[in-house]
Amino acid sequence: MAITCNSRGALATSPLVNSIILDPRTNDQSLVMTSSFSNLVLAGLCLANESLMGPLITRVAAEAQEKFVLIDKQMKELAHKVEDRLLFLASAPLFGWAQEGALKVLEMTAGRFPVVAETYLGLRHGPMSFVRNDTMVICVLANDPWGRRYEVDLVRELRAKRLGYLVGICGDRSESDDFTKLFDATIPALLPQGPDAVRTAFEILVPQLFAYHLSLRTGLNPDNPSPAGVINRVAQGIHIYH
Repeated sequence: MAITCNSRGALATSPLVNSIILDPRTNDQSLVMTSSFSNLVLAGLCLANESLMGPLITRVAAEAQEKFVLIDKQMKELAHKVEDRLLFLASAPLFGWAQEGALKVLEMTAGRFPVVAETYLGLRHGPMSFVRNDTMVICVLANDPWGRRYEVDLVRELRAKRLGYLVGICGDRSESDDFTKLFDATIPALLPQGPDAVRTAFEILVPQLFAYHLSLRTGLNPDNPSPAGVINRVAQGIHIYH
């Protein structure tokens, strides 16, 4: 079984594969995949959590519509604050969010900015040396209150060491959390309540918009940010060996 958003691709037409083909609007025409990523992840989550995902998608879609203009404005402002390098921080099961966020920045800026995806725990074991005082650190905080305690501890450590321009994607806070003191900028979470295991497809909107504005800031075309053809919409040069 395969989930694909390209109805004319080899995967969709192969007799060896049972295909679930998504709405054609999910099939990005630009080089950088944004709606494709979001909807492929959503489709997989729906297969695994059918009863849960329907109401969540309806709720978060409305939330995204309501907050889109605000988040888009915040991402444009943050894109113009980037000085050198970037770090995306998330804990499992949201680490895929961090990896995809870092990938979008790399792709949309043609590798102009060094970028790393890391977990809160992993950052303590060496990778913290990557962070400078002007590094933009974009953090998604867990909804799980127990796990979030450890994430907040790490952010406080960065603050105490004066490392990074700290941006938090935050949901509901506990009495001990003061996000205005913890972060230099805060972004509203689109799923502030709900299991962290399903949030990646929703919260990825923030790094997608951020990378888009960073691409524009660097003078590139977000639909084709690799004019020299270093990367392509469809991967090139792949051979199938028998």
